Amino acid sequence: MPATATRKKPPKQRKQTKGDLLAEAADLLKRIEKAEDRCEESARRMVELKEDYKLAKESHANNVTELRKLARARKEKLPLFDQAVAPGPIPGTQGDPATNGQAATAVPKPPAEAAPSDSPAPTDWRELPIDMLAIQPKTANKLRAAAYGTLGRLADLMKDQESWWFKSVPGVGEESASKVSDALADFWKHHPEYTHAD
Repeated sequence: MPATATRKKPPKQRKQTKGDLLAEAADLLKRIEKAEDRCEESARRMVELKEDYKLAKESHANNVTELRKLARARKEKLPLFDQAVAPGPIPGTQGDPATNGQAATAVPKPPAEAAPSDSPAPTDWRELPIDMLAIQPKTANKLRAAAYGTLGRLADLMKDQESWWFKSVPGVGEESASKVSDALADFWKHHPEYTHAD
């Protein structure tokens, strides 16, 4: 008859002493404190990143405004591009020994005849689209959606409602409204060819 295997008794677990419990509690407390420090650091970092994003967004908006102004400036008369280069050999080539590589002399165009004083304005400013203003496309879309897509309609709204005109345009706040007002004032400053009568 085979001998039955004897089962090993599991080792007795040592009973924790009061000192063990205190050490375990102290270790847990340290870990909690470190976790709290990490939470505070991540929260502080989130605030910093939020501020960085806000500044970057404002900078981008300013860059877009400047770009739109420069894009519109191409329509204005620029004296540099109103000059014609005199015909002749290309400067700096064998056919141009006299200039010794210097640029050809620019010959200005003769002055254009003055327009008659009774000539009408090029366009009625009231019918001009608000795209003429250097404002954010998102703001322009909200103005159009509220039926203020022309300078005339927008000017009438500002005149009637004064500083609270933006309350009539859903989604446009006080900050955006201030930028629109500044852009309209800037438009009159740079486009005196349009007749603006309040």
